Amino acid sequence: MARVRYAFDNGLKIKAGKIREDMSLNALTSSKHINTIERSTLANTFSPFFRWGVSAYQYSENSGVRYAVGVYKNDAFGASGHDEDDSLTLAATGRLTWSSASPGDVIHLGAWHSYRDME
Repeated sequence: MARVRYAFDNGLKIKAGKIREDMSLNALTSSKHINTIERSTLANTFSPFFRWGVSAYQYSENSGVRYAVGVYKNDAFGASGHDEDDSLTLAATGRLTWSSASPGDVIHLGAWHSYRDME
């Protein structure tokens, strides 16, 4: 595995290499910063996990909004990552979440979409 991550001053982070696709409400962070309910078995069942690609994400502590977008080699779920004429095929993934936490109350909403050819 190989990956590179660069963080800009405004909080935007860019990753490239063999990286995990940002999907569902699962946080790609230490479990220290999330609730146990965020570890969804269903999400892990459908996760393409680590793929070669590039992604960008940003989190705003003030609003609780986090977005992530990425483009990955489409070689998950039985796909080879190449089409009939051996050119590279790609998958695009996007995620938007909002969370609010206060003592005794946690709200976490989000949406995830991935466009890919599933063999």
